[in-house]
Amino acid sequence: MYNRLLCFLKKFNILTDEQNGFRDNKSTMTACHTFIEKVQQALDNNLHAISIFLDLTKMLKIMIFCCTS
Repeated sequence: MYNRLLCFLKKFNILTDEQNGFRDNKSTMTACHTFIEKVQQALDNNLHAISIFLDLTKMLKIMIFCCTS
Protein backbone atom coordinates (compact mmCIF):
# COMPACT_ATOMS: atom_id res chain seq x y z
CA MET A 1 0.00 0.00 0.00
CA TYR A 2 2.82 2.38 0.92
CA ASN A 3 4.57 1.88 -2.43
CA ARG A 4 1.34 2.40 -4.39
CA LEU A 5 0.56 5.60 -2.51
CA LEU A 6 4.09 6.95 -2.91
CA CYS A 7 4.05 6.12 -6.63
CA PHE A 8 0.75 8.01 -7.00
CA LEU A 9 2.08 11.04 -5.10
CA LYS A 10 5.22 11.14 -7.24
CA LYS A 11 3.38 10.57 -10.51
CA PHE A 12 1.05 13.54 -10.00
CA ASN A 13 3.74 15.69 -8.34
CA ILE A 14 1.66 16.16 -5.19
CA LEU A 15 4.53 16.36 -2.71
CA THR A 16 6.55 19.56 -2.58
CA ASP A 17 10.33 19.65 -2.24
CA GLU A 18 9.84 20.77 1.36
CA GLN A 19 8.09 17.48 2.23
CA ASN A 20 10.61 15.37 4.15
CA GLY A 21 8.63 12.50 5.59
CA PHE A 22 8.20 9.35 3.51
CA ARG A 23 10.63 10.52 0.82
CA ASP A 24 13.85 8.97 -0.45
CA ASN A 25 17.00 10.57 0.98
CA LYS A 26 14.98 12.84 3.29
CA SER A 27 14.31 12.51 6.99
CA THR A 28 13.57 14.50 10.11
CA MET A 29 17.27 15.40 10.12
CA THR A 30 17.01 17.03 6.69
CA ALA A 31 13.90 18.89 7.89
CA CYS A 32 15.79 20.17 10.96
CA HIS A 33 18.77 21.16 8.85
CA THR A 34 16.56 23.10 6.42
CA PHE A 35 14.75 24.80 9.30
CA ILE A 36 17.97 25.87 11.02
CA GLU A 37 19.39 27.10 7.73
CA LYS A 38 16.32 29.29 7.06
CA VAL A 39 16.40 30.74 10.59
CA GLN A 40 20.10 31.56 10.20
CA GLN A 41 19.45 33.24 6.85
CA ALA A 42 16.67 35.35 8.36
CA LEU A 43 18.83 36.41 11.29
CA ASP A 44 21.76 37.19 8.99
CA ASN A 45 19.45 39.53 7.05
CA ASN A 46 18.26 41.22 10.26
CA LEU A 47 14.80 39.68 9.90
CA HIS A 48 12.68 38.11 12.59
CA ALA A 49 12.38 34.34 12.85
CA ILE A 50 9.25 32.95 14.49
CA SER A 51 8.40 29.29 14.96
CA ILE A 52 5.37 27.47 16.26
CA PHE A 53 5.76 23.84 17.27
CA LEU A 54 2.69 21.70 17.83
CA ASP A 55 2.62 18.27 19.42
CA LEU A 56 -0.47 16.59 17.98
CA THR A 57 0.16 13.09 19.35
CA LYS A 58 -2.36 13.37 22.19
CA MET A 59 -4.98 14.82 19.86
CA LEU A 60 -4.51 11.89 17.49
CA LYS A 61 -4.80 9.39 20.34
CA ILE A 62 -8.05 11.03 21.47
CA MET A 63 -9.43 10.99 17.92
CA ILE A 64 -8.56 7.31 17.49
CA PHE A 65 -10.13 6.48 20.87
CA CYS A 66 -13.32 8.45 20.07
CA CYS A 67 -13.65 6.95 16.60
CA THR A 68 -13.21 3.36 17.77
CA SER A 69 -15.58 3.61 20.76
